[in-house]
Amino acid sequence: MPKSKAMIPFTKTQGNSITLYSLNRSTNRILQRWLNGDSALIIVAGSDTTTATLTHIFYHLARSQQVFSKLRKELDSFYKPGSETEFRDLHEATYLNGVINEALRLHPPVPSGMLRVTPPEGITIGSTFIPGNVIISTPIYSLG
Repeated sequence: MPKSKAMIPFTKTQGNSITLYSLNRSTNRILQRWLNGDSALIIVAGSDTTTATLTHIFYHLARSQQVFSKLRKELDSFYKPGSETEFRDLHEATYLNGVINEALRLHPPVPSGMLRVTPPEGITIGSTFIPGNVIISTPIYSLG
């Protein structure tokens, strides 16, 4: 069978069922390019948000000796790099988590809000009625 006619299987899930499809090689190459592009986008999106968050955390730590000292004291009391409980220890560091959450509140790495659709019957927020099936969003920066 010529290469261009060879079939390559892939699956598609819908609900609880899985359907097996076959694609020819040229279609598979197109899908591969899309997958490569999506993967690159996900990596860049994740690194941009992490970079912005860490930059803001270090900015605030550099500006406040009190916050830096309190965080250093908390970490020095229990943190042992490379220990078997390293992840759990950091997860339970309440002041560290507070510093991270406050940096995210003050400087959201993605300032736009998540889109939501109002229920078909509409919704009242405060004293404002919003009709049904309307897309709404509240920017995260405004909420913080």
